[in-house]
Amino acid sequence: MASAASIQCQVVAPTGVVFEGAAASLKGPGWEGGFGVLPRHAPYLVRLIEGALLIENEQKAVLYAAEITGGFLLIAENKCTIMVEGVKQ
Repeated sequence: MASAASIQCQVVAPTGVVFEGAAASLKGPGWEGGFGVLPRHAPYLVRLIEGALLIENEQKAVLYAAEITGGFLLIAENKCTIMVEGVKQ
């Protein structure tokens, strides 16, 4: 379970869930520019474009990093769902 100082994240690709866990921050490529999300972020829905998705823990260690081809991100009440169209190999 995620603490109040973390975000419960789930990254879903067409093949299924590729990451699930608690994170301290995430950065992504939004339609209107790059963005970052920290715990207790206001509810937010953003269209993702091609670029780097980065999820880190409190020690700044990378939990998940990928070059994505697009998708959507929704965060509300410290729960974040990231639906990606694809992940570049």
